[in-house]
Amino acid sequence: MNSTSIPRLFQLGIVLFSTLLNSPSWATECMTEASAFIAAFNKIDPQQGDPEVDQTFKVFERVQAVADNNKKGIFTLTVVNTEQLIIVALPGNNVVLSKGAITKLYQAAHQPSEIEASEARLAFVLGHELGHLVRDDFIDVQIYQIVNGNGDSCPPADSEAQQLAADKKGFVYAGMAGYQVDLLLPPENGQTDDFLTYWVKQATPKLLGTSELSGRINNLRKVLQTLQTQIPLFEFGMRLAHFERCDDGKYFLEKFQQEFPAREVLNNLGFCHLQQARLLMDIRQANFYWMPLVLEVETQLSALVRGTKAYKMLKLMPLSREVKIALTQASYYLKQAVESDVNYWPARVNLAVAYLYLGKTNLARNFLFEAEAIAPTNVEIKALQAVALYEQSEPTLDLWEKAVEKLKELASQSPTTFSIDYNLARLYELRPRPAEAQTYWDKLLLVLAQLPNQIRTLVCDKTTSTCPSLPISNYPSKPMVPWPIEFVWQPLSTQESIMSVLETYEQLEFKLSRQATSQGSIYYTPPRDRQVLEIGDYLNMQVVKGDWALNEFTNECRSPLRQRLIASGTLWSCNKWAVLEKGGRVKEVWGVLKLDK
Repeated sequence: MNSTSIPRLFQLGIVLFSTLLNSPSWATECMTEASAFIAAFNKIDPQQGDPEVDQTFKVFERVQAVADNNKKGIFTLTVVNTEQLIIVALPGNNVVLSKGAITKLYQAAHQPSEIEASEARLAFVLGHELGHLVRDDFIDVQIYQIVNGNGDSCPPADSEAQQLAADKKGFVYAGMAGYQVDLLLPPENGQTDDFLTYWVKQATPKLLGTSELSGRINNLRKVLQTLQTQIPLFEFGMRLAHFERCDDGKYFLEKFQQEFPAREVLNNLGFCHLQQARLLMDIRQANFYWMPLVLEVETQLSALVRGTKAYKMLKLMPLSREVKIALTQASYYLKQAVESDVNYWPARVNLAVAYLYLGKTNLARNFLFEAEAIAPTNVEIKALQAVALYEQSEPTLDLWEKAVEKLKELASQSPTTFSIDYNLARLYELRPRPAEAQTYWDKLLLVLAQLPNQIRTLVCDKTTSTCPSLPISNYPSKPMVPWPIEFVWQPLSTQESIMSVLETYEQLEFKLSRQATSQGSIYYTPPRDRQVLEIGDYLNMQVVKGDWALNEFTNECRSPLRQRLIASGTLWSCNKWAVLEKGGRVKEVWGVLKLDK
């Protein structure tokens, strides 16, 4: 799975049975407190010279941050110094893990890929135990005592149902925390030497019979397969959002959220509602500032309408009922994304933008401070901070000058961040300082070809000189990559050659609504290196994955490729296509079928 089009968290795998424990000889009573384990074995704290233990605490922090929004409070991890395999959830939000279990999880982890696999295993184990804690069931304590011959001192429980529920929570939490759990999958050669099988071999056979273990493994694999088949829904939801088609894209994201309510899904849902709110606003209100959202660096800009009431601040502009609803929905999803991960800055930026539109400037700045602490070198965040600072002005508190000073300082440090020049021009107009504003409009005129289409129109409207036209050339409408099928706007079912290709692909059907024109399919090759989106029997989008140099695409567009802000990697856009760059190489090419020229 490409981590730029699909966040790393969606790479799912098989969860382990973290409660299958080797039998110690010391247990004589039902142990329900971490102190009892510490008394028996002594504990190992972080920063005591054991890198595996130190990393275990870091993994735990990430996993617990997404565990049902921490509704049960703060979870605590205790590592005890024994080679026995101890992994148990205890009352009081405690998880006990032994050094022996950590060693098994990190066994043979020397190469980077092996370390990633080990951390995915560890995230699964810890996620499973947190799954017990958020449900207030402590079956692991009971199983632990049964394994050690002390079951009479602990109350009975329905272990199978509770363990399956914790299994599902475990791999969802591990995925949401961003671990590459696909590394736990069985190899494609059909052998059974995957991590789950390995872990079961370490287990005490007293607990579960062979048939029971087999049934549980098969059940989890079915759950995994279901989730894996839904992944294209997220992919195309994000791509449609990029091409300003959130009406359809929102459906795919909401559908995927039902299976996997992860932070990236929530962030992109919030992004879509923000995008729709902007479309519902008066054009002057939507583009009072250039405020990039973390999926693309583009606002819905066109020339401002003149001759209407002039507002000196965004927060003073009234919002229609429809816009308020859209912004409230955006805030709802974005707050969930923020709560799911303390280190996830994209949702904090998007939420701050939503609050700026809603006039909640103090909240906006709070989330921008958090985002800046996470990503201290991000210039866009610093620029939004300056805009939000000005919006905090009151009749007795004028913050315009400080905001301008901050933006000018950022402009000198980052001369190619054109949104800073745009916002400086806007602030100078608001004062008004027409000469200073014109300086920045003219500066933007010099880079006209690098601006988004709507911003280009606005800049031309603001300049005093003649706006140059862009050169017209016979550029291809799409880059020359091995597209699965032709880009033709006619029913696919009538094109025999195209259908013969798609019949060899996997197919995921969906229904956007009950209307026949809102039904469709996602076609993809098993490795998903070729994908086709069909809605209402018409081709809408194609995706090709591979490995190219960026300069192979720079001459394929009539104007310089536009750089867009996403959570990871870089998205370079032309009119009807975009390329996704990761690690200095293009990994995906997207092509959308548009009727406009």
